[in-house]
Amino acid sequence: RFKEIVQEKGPRLLFSTVVMGGHGRDYQTFKNASYHDWIEPIVDEVSRLQLLGFTNISIFAVSGGATGSLNAVLNQQITGIKQLILMDPYLIPKNKLLFWMPILKWVVPNTVFGATRDIEFMNWHINRPSQAINELRKLVLDTNKDLKNSDHQYVPSTIVFTAKDDPTSDTSAAELLSQYLPDIDVVRYESNRHVIIEPQAKLNWTDHDQLTMNTVIEQILSLFNN
Repeated sequence: RFKEIVQEKGPRLLFSTVVMGGHGRDYQTFKNASYHDWIEPIVDEVSRLQLLGFTNISIFAVSGGATGSLNAVLNQQITGIKQLILMDPYLIPKNKLLFWMPILKWVVPNTVFGATRDIEFMNWHINRPSQAINELRKLVLDTNKDLKNSDHQYVPSTIVFTAKDDPTSDTSAAELLSQYLPDIDVVRYESNRHVIIEPQAKLNWTDHDQLTMNTVIEQILSLFNN
């Protein structure tokens, strides 16, 4: 829905939607994929667009996709883009059990996500194997390490959108990014929604949620139009 809303408001924008590797396919593929496999389609798509002659390229990524995109930029797998726009980047998880996965994976080999609506069954992995969650742990740890140790001259202008009461990603990640990245803006908004631009995935959607989402989308759109 985000893509459709933005294109209605900015019809001259061209979108390329990328599904992370291992995601949106089947359980076994998700289970077997490394986080490097997750990132590969993002890198490949940016390279393809650059080979086609596109130069004004922005990456907009959310949650774990934001972490993966940042990882690729920090490791210079992606260079030469205009800006990196991250929403609720999953750099500091609220649930610290993630870091216990090397042990927990032997006890809890699979986690079942409590889905109730058709859209959740269609678009999210309801069964989440411990191998995939452990890859998420590795992605978080490696990206934090790369953030502190990489040469940041290759990192483009970065804009971070973060909900003040995000229940999934700790918003202190914005301060962490600000500490290391030379050209960064942080946009905070009053919300307890993780990735507010996905209303179809949220229960008990309120007028405040709708107003906040509309405002955030307008702010994102202004970045594309600069």
